[in-house]
Amino acid sequence: MTNKPLPQAVEPQIYYTGELMTIIENIDFVDSCVDFKWRFEIEEVWSLDPASFKAGKEPVFKGWHVNTVFNRPDTNTGEIGEGPSRKEFIPAGSTASGVFKTCYLLVFLTTWHEIMESMIYKGFRPFDPHNSVDELVSIQKAKREATPGVRRKNFVTLIEVKNES
Repeated sequence: MTNKPLPQAVEPQIYYTGELMTIIENIDFVDSCVDFKWRFEIEEVWSLDPASFKAGKEPVFKGWHVNTVFNRPDTNTGEIGEGPSRKEFIPAGSTASGVFKTCYLLVFLTTWHEIMESMIYKGFRPFDPHNSVDELVSIQKAKREATPGVRRKNFVTLIEVKNES
């Protein structure tokens, strides 16, 4: 008995904001602990490279930036208000599946962000997602200064390429 792969349905591609909005309007949430009154915002993305601009050409439609807006307590004041997520890009020509999965990703990342922000240890947020990369590096610098002589080996090894011609 051989396992043949199931045929994949061919989904229509979307190229218009109205089509995108129709897909997003069909996304909903059942009552649960992650009921943050989610909604999505859409922004069209157009592009024009400098040479085309100088030549007087029209911008080209590329797709959409999509983000979610949700209710949550403010990280500093605790007051309930709306907060936006980061934006993700959905290219023109995507399918309903691609749109849904991108919206899922936004909700997933936002929920993860909120958990990182709300979980405390000894009164502090060890996983505070608002720490800058420089703040995170300062932790590593402090560890290095506290343990002189202990160094991790570099994980990157450069390979010399010989020219054999």
